[in-house]
Amino acid sequence: MTLSDKGKAKNGFLSSVALLTASAAAVKLIGVFYKIPLVTMIGIEGMAYFLAAYHIYTLLFMISTAGLPVAVSILVSRRIAQGDEEGAEGVFSTSLKLFFVIGAVCGGFMYIFADTVAASIKIPEAAISIRAIAPALLFVSLSSAVRGYFQGRGVMYPTAVSQVIESAGKLVLGLLFCALGQRLGCAPHELSAFAIAGISAGSLLCAVYLFSVKLRHRNGAKKARRERRILKELLRIAAPITLGAAVISLTGVIDTALVSSRLQAAGFSAAEANSMYSSYGNLAIPLFNLVPSFISPIAVTVAPMLASAAELGDRERERSLLLSAVRLTSLITVPAAIGLAVFSEPILLLLYPSQKNAVGLAAPMLSLLAPAVFSSCMITVTNAVLQSYKKERLPIYSMLFGVGVKTVIEYFLLASPRIGIFAAPISTLLCDLTIVSFNLYFTERHSCGTRGSVFAAWRPLFAALIPSASSLYLYWVLVSSGSDSRLSLFAVIVLDVLSYLVFAAWNGSVREEDLVFLPKSEKIIKIMKKIRLLRNDNEKRRQNKRAVRQGKI
Repeated sequence: MTLSDKGKAKNGFLSSVALLTASAAAVKLIGVFYKIPLVTMIGIEGMAYFLAAYHIYTLLFMISTAGLPVAVSILVSRRIAQGDEEGAEGVFSTSLKLFFVIGAVCGGFMYIFADTVAASIKIPEAAISIRAIAPALLFVSLSSAVRGYFQGRGVMYPTAVSQVIESAGKLVLGLLFCALGQRLGCAPHELSAFAIAGISAGSLLCAVYLFSVKLRHRNGAKKARRERRILKELLRIAAPITLGAAVISLTGVIDTALVSSRLQAAGFSAAEANSMYSSYGNLAIPLFNLVPSFISPIAVTVAPMLASAAELGDRERERSLLLSAVRLTSLITVPAAIGLAVFSEPILLLLYPSQKNAVGLAAPMLSLLAPAVFSSCMITVTNAVLQSYKKERLPIYSMLFGVGVKTVIEYFLLASPRIGIFAAPISTLLCDLTIVSFNLYFTERHSCGTRGSVFAAWRPLFAALIPSASSLYLYWVLVSSGSDSRLSLFAVIVLDVLSYLVFAAWNGSVREEDLVFLPKSEKIIKIMKKIRLLRNDNEKRRQNKRAVRQGKI
């Protein structure tokens, strides 16, 4: 590979990450505008039904879609690298049929057994919400086949646009349905079903868009008639990934199953238990999940690219892609984790000003969860790396250990009146730390000569500590002096981010090649170079002074 090809590969990776990151930002912004009015319309206790149904949906969603899109993207990428266009089309054709069957089965199961599932988690009122979201599994499964196909070809815009369409549909239709339910005088659990039906409607819109794009981009190659062989390859790659994703998604189901019943065992009423569970799941968890959603584009992009590089035996490109993925993950997640820990209460009050009691409970839980942001994001990236190196089974072992740790700790701590609901974030943090420890070990052992790359977080950590502490102090000074808390929060967060970027450039956390995908990247890189020159000049002055003192000059 020439230097020009290497530069194109690098820029292609970063451009794909940038596109999917922009999409993730839009999706999360839409999600915030969706959840805030929804909490007001349904109430914090009513949102417990929404959350219970969504966690069940997430588990079956992972089973039906988690591993297969990655498998499709990897197989398509490998066939494109080999020049096998027929094989790439054959992978899509076979995966589409498989996805339809899996989505229909999982969606049908969720609809038929809604009452049984709701009763088993001790929230029987959630049954109607479970039925309302069941059709989304079929639509999302079909969409995943198209997304995997385009991702394997390195074309990321269908995935990015479809994610925004799905979220926008959820926002608009979900709130409209919920408003209709309010006019009809529905109970909170029925309002939850109206709102969650918006997810099914948004998924349908997403599927329609993706298939329209696929029809407009028909490939001239004939579909290879090797369905049985392709099916075996898909299942071989997807089964371990799917199992691993299902295992880790169990953490939400474990919370759903344990929190309410174990809190009641600790002496809380059913209403109190549901309110605490809702405060944790609907206020703290969405902010915690905000950062990992920005890291998913890195994992989605790096998986097929690493698989292609491995297929071609290009070790240098493998190393470059892996280092960039780890460095970008650390650069984003470390300051985000510190920021969430420091500003948990002001951020939640900004988003949910009418839910002060719920915020008072959710804020310390979010601070406890914040350190898990880094480990959760590294789990996503290292899973993708191990999958690219055909080590799909290894993340399963990590996740089984982690889920076991969470289940045991949460079961016992929830029943303690002194700990109560705080057992949920504590167990999640310990679960993620367990998983990432195993994953990092496996990554170091099986990756292409990148020993020590997983310690890339230390420099961003040092770069983020001083700005975050200073920003927190400035925030409390401004609020104490009578300044508007919302404007003060916005101002100190902007200052915190800018200060972090300066410190990160100063200590070498940021590299020019990691920023080429940003708007106005040329200006940013010039500023970074000036900071680096200033740092080098200071270092030379210190060396000269030291040499003078030692009599060398």
